[in-house]
Amino acid sequence: YKHDMNRFLAKLPPLFLAFIAVVIWGFNFVIATITVKDIAPFLMLSLRFLLVFIVLVPFYPKPPIPLRQIIAMAFIFGFCHLGSMFLSLYMGLSSSVCIVVDQIGVPFTILLAFIYFNEKPNMLEIIGIILAIFGTFFLANTPNSISHPSAFILMILAGLFWAIYSIQLKKFNSKSALALVAWLSLFSFFITFTISLIFEDNHLMLIKESALSNWLALLYTAFFASIIAHGIWGYLMTSQNVNKIIPMILLVPIFGVFGGVFFLNEAVTTE
Repeated sequence: YKHDMNRFLAKLPPLFLAFIAVVIWGFNFVIATITVKDIAPFLMLSLRFLLVFIVLVPFYPKPPIPLRQIIAMAFIFGFCHLGSMFLSLYMGLSSSVCIVVDQIGVPFTILLAFIYFNEKPNMLEIIGIILAIFGTFFLANTPNSISHPSAFILMILAGLFWAIYSIQLKKFNSKSALALVAWLSLFSFFITFTISLIFEDNHLMLIKESALSNWLALLYTAFFASIIAHGIWGYLMTSQNVNKIIPMILLVPIFGVFGGVFFLNEAVTTE
C-alpha cells in the first residue's frame, strides 16, 4: 500500500503513539457532545464515516482484509461501539461520565486478550481491572447516571464493544492500518445511515441548518479521531502486545474531563 504510514509509525515509541491517540479521543467525547445537540447521532456518524472513506479511498482502493471481516468489524465498531456512545450522549449522559465509564473497555480487552491470545495479565493489570469495574459501579450512583440509567448502560456496552473491536484488530491483522480505516468507514456508513433513515427524521433540514461548529466538529471526528487516532490504534493492536498498550486508554478521561469542564462547563463534584 503506497503512502502507508506503518513504516513511519514503526519509527516512533509505541507508548508515545498510544498517548497521541488517547489525547485525541479524550477531546472527541467533548466534540461528540456538542454535535449530538443539533444533529441526530446516527446521521452524524454516517457523515463522519462517509467523509473518512472519501478522503482515504484514493490511496487505498482495495480492502486490506476479506470483506466479511471488514463487515463484522464495521458492525461492532461503527454501529455497536460508536452508535452506543453517541446515543448515550444524545440521551443526556454527560461527557465526563461517559468518558470514565467507557474505560470499562480496558478490563474487557485484557480479559478477551487472555481468552483469545493467551496474553496473561500481570498483578498490576489485574488490580487495574478490579479498580475499573469498581469505578464503573461507583459512577452508577452519580446524579447524572441515576437520571439517565439507559444511557449509562449503553455506555457500558460501548466499552464492551470497544474491547471486541480491539481484539478483532489483532485477530484479523490488517497489513495497513489506514486501508482498514478507509474500508471500515465505508461499511460503517452503510450500517449507520440505514439506521438513521429508519429511526431519525429531517435529515436534509438538520444538514442545511447545522451550525459551523458542527461542521468543524465533524472534521475533527473524521480527520483526528478516525484517520489519525484509529490509524495509530490499528497499527498498535497488530504490532504490539495488547496488555502493554491497552492500559494507556485509562488516560483518556483526564483529557475528556478537562475538556468537559473547560468547553462544556460541566461541574466536577464528589457526588
